[in-house]
Amino acid sequence: MEKLSNKEILFVKKVIKKRKPGLYELKDLYGDLWEEIDSPTTFGARFKRTVEAGEIEGIAWKDRKSNNHQLYEVL
Repeated sequence: MEKLSNKEILFVKKVIKKRKPGLYELKDLYGDLWEEIDSPTTFGARFKRTVEAGEIEGIAWKDRKSNNHQLYEVL
């Protein structure tokens, strides 16, 4: 299964550093930058796989909301 590229992981790390600890949906984590994501559903799946694989420090998958959006915790 496909995960984020190294370039995407580096960008995510920069995004995480700008966020306070807490729970976020991916769209909220990215803020205004979310509009630049070509395929949010595909990106979200790759993001989750990468987080679950432990390849991004400072963030953890927490839960799935009733609307199927994923919740992540910035540590």
